[in-house]
Amino acid sequence: MNSRRTAGLIFVGATVIAAGVVAAPSVGAFPNATPRYEPSPVEWTQCTNQDLIDAGAECAKVKVPLDYSNPGGEKIDIAISRVKHTSSSDAYQGVVLGNPGGPGGSGLDMSLIGSRIPSGVGAYYDWIGFDPRGVGDSGPTLSCGPDQGIKYDQPDLVPRSDITEQALKDKASGHADACGKNSGELLKHIKTTDAAEDMESIRLALGVEQINYFGYSYGTYLGPVYSTMFPGKVKRMILDGNVDPQTAWYRSNHDQAKAAGRTLGKFFEWIAKYDRVYHLGATGTEVETRWFGERDRLDRAAAGGRIGSVEWTELFYSAVPGQGEWDRIATAFSGWVNNGQWEALQKLYDETQAPKTSGDVVLEAVLCTDAPYPDDWAQWSADAWKGHAQEPFYAWPSTWGALPCNYWTAGALEKPVQVDGENAPPTLLIHEQFDGATPYEDGLALRKLLTKSSLIGLPGGTTHSNSLSGNTCVDNAIASFFADITTLPTRKPGDQADMECEPASQPVPKALGGPRSGLKMSQRPAGLENTLKAPFRTR
Repeated sequence: MNSRRTAGLIFVGATVIAAGVVAAPSVGAFPNATPRYEPSPVEWTQCTNQDLIDAGAECAKVKVPLDYSNPGGEKIDIAISRVKHTSSSDAYQGVVLGNPGGPGGSGLDMSLIGSRIPSGVGAYYDWIGFDPRGVGDSGPTLSCGPDQGIKYDQPDLVPRSDITEQALKDKASGHADACGKNSGELLKHIKTTDAAEDMESIRLALGVEQINYFGYSYGTYLGPVYSTMFPGKVKRMILDGNVDPQTAWYRSNHDQAKAAGRTLGKFFEWIAKYDRVYHLGATGTEVETRWFGERDRLDRAAAGGRIGSVEWTELFYSAVPGQGEWDRIATAFSGWVNNGQWEALQKLYDETQAPKTSGDVVLEAVLCTDAPYPDDWAQWSADAWKGHAQEPFYAWPSTWGALPCNYWTAGALEKPVQVDGENAPPTLLIHEQFDGATPYEDGLALRKLLTKSSLIGLPGGTTHSNSLSGNTCVDNAIASFFADITTLPTRKPGDQADMECEPASQPVPKALGGPRSGLKMSQRPAGLENTLKAPFRTR
């Protein structure tokens, strides 16, 4: 089954008027910060998705409050799926809830990932997928109007004039206003804390005392928030492509832009390794210089009349979350530079322009309301220019991507949830060194915060959230942990990985007999985020 794709946002600009804030719940307030809601038991029915049907999955809707502080008020639907255990009853080990990331990723197909765990260990569990509130089959969904997302149309996202800067600010302001007008009351109740409450409602509706949890990317934030809000309700967690909850989300956005630029640099080094194929430079620095030269050239005259500097930058985003598109992108890069062929560039760019969905709006809404953003444009600008000096690829696009949050009409929490790491369950963390969506430093920070966690590091790896994709070392460690919770790798002293695995080997160009750089992004396993788009707000 092709996993559902979680597209990053294309936000653009705005001046700074801070959105309203609401008090952040303290750790001490959990789990009784709001009156408890008791959902009805799950009534399973046949799924409508053919891949779920083929896997023998069942589907259902769980009614939950729109606003958990008013449990008797309006209800919304959370769509869930289940693939039941096939082991004997005495070997059964409970349920696993999964989240594929985003925020805003459709997660119904997360119920399918148990079949990917080696040695048949997945058969000991019931696997539960769910579409978070506002997404996919859960309803109602969010909307920002006919276009859903925001598309910048400035020739360059680096604000080289006051006119460009103001136009981008106005674009962000108008987009945030449209989201507020079209999304209704749900926009006020779309925080990660709401999603965690929904997870608790799912647990109660299933009638189980504890869950296990598997989260990718943004799901590595949702899981620890849930375990903080509902202590003792998680037996074990597996988290891949980790988010540092202490940086949500303004600082995280800048850190992500740096990581993305670092990963793009690794891509350029790979191109240079095969200079006999691509003829773009014999070193990563030479390829990078060529890349920036072409961006400046396209800023003056668009290739084919359509691929300007913004489009040029955007079509390289899919090189960041993994290696699957490296050969195609490098071939198009080479064809344009060496032969003036722009059609391949156009095709790659068009592939980044999938129609926006409710999931894209949820992504914006969650990140805009989970935590506050600076209310001083001078700080935004200074931080963006600082990031631009360090990693000039994505600092400004990422800044414009986040700026609508300062116009968001729904109130934000005063501060992010303070994750309780001391009382979190045993947790297996997985992180590749050059993950471009979630920096490796975030994995180390989460390891430090979650005191009963161990980190599997993949030195040199450039892929985001790639477990259960055939890496025997990683996947066997996951199987061992699901089979026996005591097999968590022993923690090492200091700030380092507790176990290391070799990452997937880098691709060989098709021109030298390699496959088309491995799996295309749309062919990666179910449950994984498959794409990042401008700016880098997908997690």
